[in-house]
Amino acid sequence: MFLKIKELRNNLQDRIRSKPIVLRFFNYFALFLFFLTTYFALSLESIRPFNYILIAIWVFYSLYIVFYIFLFGNFRINNYVVLSLIFVVLQLLSWGLSGFQRFNQTSLLLGAMSIVLSLLFENNKDNIKKYAFCLLAATWFLLITFLLLHFDGVVHPNISNRIGTRMGNANDVARHLAFSVLINTSSIFYFKNKIIKVFSALGLVVGLYFLILTGSVSNFIVTAFVIFLLPLIIFRKKKLIIVIIVYFCIFALLIILMNLPFMSYFKDRIISMFSSIAGGANGDDSFEARFMAACYGVRLFFYRPFFGNGFDSVYSSYNIMAHNNIVEILADFGFFAFLVEEMIIILPIYKIIKKPFLVTFKKQAIFVASLMFYIIFLQFFLVNYNSKVESIIIPLCYAICGLNDEPIIRYNSLHFVVDNYLEVNI
Repeated sequence: MFLKIKELRNNLQDRIRSKPIVLRFFNYFALFLFFLTTYFALSLESIRPFNYILIAIWVFYSLYIVFYIFLFGNFRINNYVVLSLIFVVLQLLSWGLSGFQRFNQTSLLLGAMSIVLSLLFENNKDNIKKYAFCLLAATWFLLITFLLLHFDGVVHPNISNRIGTRMGNANDVARHLAFSVLINTSSIFYFKNKIIKVFSALGLVVGLYFLILTGSVSNFIVTAFVIFLLPLIIFRKKKLIIVIIVYFCIFALLIILMNLPFMSYFKDRIISMFSSIAGGANGDDSFEARFMAACYGVRLFFYRPFFGNGFDSVYSSYNIMAHNNIVEILADFGFFAFLVEEMIIILPIYKIIKKPFLVTFKKQAIFVASLMFYIIFLQFFLVNYNSKVESIIIPLCYAICGLNDEPIIRYNSLHFVVDNYLEVNI
């Protein structure tokens, strides 16, 4: 049977290689599907019937990637695949030990898709930049979609009335806009093409403006904090003095803006949040509700610390999620799953902060740092382990910083190995 599969594969390869146009179609169709998947995940995942279209694209793209690697690539179980498989197994184990209640197929489907994407990137190491550009282009279409759906709110801004709900939950929309801001920011340094740099700078400004209009304080604060961190990677000590001066000017400008009428919502929310932390009388109700949900999640964790209480354990008994990714994973899947998930998102940061990589591959370090730092810090405000966008971005960051260059296991038993497979990469 294996010999017949190998023979079929060789015949298909010979036919495709004899027709360069067909090979080119396969390559660029994979890129197009990546762009389409990313755009739908960023912009239309919560709008019916586009959410069902996204699922169909997701499944079709996964099958296409498997077929693509079968023809041109090499099935390798790399570092990201191993960690993701362990996390999926721990989710299923927690679900079983909790009595097979509240099964969440979305989380498992996203895990499978991210694994397949990682295999695709593994077979396209020399062309990762094209996938990064597709990700960047998807953010531009996100901004266009946001403008079309919220034109009145964009042209006549009023922060006291949050916009973004036409595309789904306001916090999720704000998170996608935050990714747009950070992707465009890092793309200014990552890409050499001047036109791309200009559009990225424009996308940064427009995305930041849209993010403010959503009224999501947590996403705005984390995004601003990450942008402030980037100069520590980009500039040396002498230039940091100039950066600090610029920061003081920006901070002064923000204080002025916060006192303008259209920014009153942001100012009141921030003051209320600090009042809640300090135990003041005029606290923020939303912040306090999230904090209490997180406390309840901690209680659930101590009830079953090792393997958790199963999918959506906080929401099923408290009616809201923990709004804290760390607490949600601890409560749902336990301590071991938490360790694996944190390892997945911390490993790229650990790789890029090493001096040899930081000096030699500064542009890649900027791109990865902007996205992974945001994902790490956002954990304290939202649940993102089961996010479609993160399941696309994280394996791409692994590929950009080369975390999968030395695979743990090489799977050869079905003869799915092609010599010099990089010669036919995208």
